[in-house]
Amino acid sequence: MREVFLIGFLLLVLFNTAVFTGNLSKYKYHAPKSTIWYNNAVNRKNWALHGTANQSTLFNPTMAPEKAVDGNRTNTWLGDSCSATQRSRNPWWYVILQQKIRIEEVLIVSRCCVINSKLSDFWIHILNESPRVSRRFSYAGYCRHVKETITDGVTRLIPCVHPVLGQIVRISMDGIYRELDLCEVEVYGTPYMPEINYEKYTTSFYNWARGMAATQSSESKNQWRKSASNAVDGDYKCRDRLGSFTHTNEEDSEPWWMVDLQQILVITHVKVYNRMDCCRNDLRRFEVRILFQPDDPEPAMCWFQEQTVMKESTILPCITYVKGRYVRINYYGPLELRPLSLCEVEVTAWKVVTDPEYHKSRDNLVINKKTYQSTTDGHRDSSKAVDGNPVNNWLSNTCSRTAIDDNYPWWMVDLGGKMFVEAVLIFFPLEEVETFSENWAVYKPALQSSTYSGLADKAVDGGYMCAKYRYTLSVTDPTDKYPWWMVDLVDTIMVKEVKIFNRQDCCKDRLVSFYIEVLQSKNDTVPGICHYQRYIVDVYGVFPCNRYLRGRYVRIRKEGPASENLGLCEVEVKGYKLVDQGVYL
Repeated sequence: MREVFLIGFLLLVLFNTAVFTGNLSKYKYHAPKSTIWYNNAVNRKNWALHGTANQSTLFNPTMAPEKAVDGNRTNTWLGDSCSATQRSRNPWWYVILQQKIRIEEVLIVSRCCVINSKLSDFWIHILNESPRVSRRFSYAGYCRHVKETITDGVTRLIPCVHPVLGQIVRISMDGIYRELDLCEVEVYGTPYMPEINYEKYTTSFYNWARGMAATQSSESKNQWRKSASNAVDGDYKCRDRLGSFTHTNEEDSEPWWMVDLQQILVITHVKVYNRMDCCRNDLRRFEVRILFQPDDPEPAMCWFQEQTVMKESTILPCITYVKGRYVRINYYGPLELRPLSLCEVEVTAWKVVTDPEYHKSRDNLVINKKTYQSTTDGHRDSSKAVDGNPVNNWLSNTCSRTAIDDNYPWWMVDLGGKMFVEAVLIFFPLEEVETFSENWAVYKPALQSSTYSGLADKAVDGGYMCAKYRYTLSVTDPTDKYPWWMVDLVDTIMVKEVKIFNRQDCCKDRLVSFYIEVLQSKNDTVPGICHYQRYIVDVYGVFPCNRYLRGRYVRIRKEGPASENLGLCEVEVKGYKLVDQGVYL
């Protein structure tokens, strides 16, 4: 009997160690590690951590509201890390987040070992602080109503019905004799505005990297042990070994550093701050790449730096604007055993805004403001775009339009004064049915100004094996001083972007200084300019047009007189095909 009791006691101890520890990885019965929510909970930034919290009543002084945002996920009564209200009518709890964000999910750790589970039938609402009245909140939106009971001791990741912009998360219950017990509340989302450092403010300083999760290939084994997070902590003092900088292992043959921006952004610039002490000469021959995921097999090139960054900081504009979530800095070229050390990294980017909830939560500052446009088609004047009517049916007569023969159309609104523009949301008219294709160019007729070894149609044959000269690529004659290549899309397409794959043999450095043009006809004398590429394209480049361009032909033309020929591995054209449905006016 004594042996049975001892075994039972040991199992109980092991169970408590696995379940009630503060480390989320030990919550074995909550969810397996392979589940999506678990990975999100471990890797994502918790915007509620150490935030200001409050609740309707206090059960006792040891169960204060801030215990639910102290970073300790221990969920037992003896763990002294849970908040609790008294049994009362309509109890509530709220936390003010570190900053205003686009709230997507809320993770709740419920209290364990309660006789009757109390966490059920509760609401999660999002609020904002009122700019006019102190200690008053304004309603931002509804996250979710959780009707079922959360079993005591279980951790639940609750996704909002729609992402909501706000800075305060409020959890409440309806009814009498209700208790609200929370052992930890974590809030996940993405910042809708970057952090702005006004002390170092420049026209290009909008930093999306500050405070985000950072990693590096290795960490120095010396006494300094500089971590990856030092490059996004906002500390620019790197003039001695006590400074806040990163440092990989001296024996790391392929060092890299990477920051997770927590969301997909369109990266435009990366600003790198170098150390100003002994080792400033090491920061050379490096590249900045943009990734969608940490192990992205095809990271996009933002910039490559051959020379040493001798100044305290250097702004590196992306060769072409690149969409992605991760920014990685790594060495390239001949193998050298030198550590990668960075003082600070800043990322400038555009936010991708697509969901209707974003629009609903913003103030539109251009309603009924003075507008202008280059030309007007009939009664579709410029003011129709700011009349406050978002209906985009063409027959509703609430959309502006320029003349169809206007080759350089523009539209403009006078804001009535200077202001910081947070976002611009555009409703396009549904005049036609749109058909989107990932590549309108493949297998279409192609031609070029001259031919040396590869025919023009080689660049649209669907073949991407261009590492050897004998493989599929188009090449113009070296004596052609004004080389160009063109594809006939057969149909009229609203061109969104063009993706060009460069040859990977001897001559990849020749794909430089060229225009991407969209033409209405083969001999169009006034083509629309999609993009001008000044720098060398590495493996491939994605070139979004600065606006949708309507046309049938896409031409790639080198700036002349050119000293080298034009060689292309593959060209992809993305956009919309417009099919008239009889409602075009």
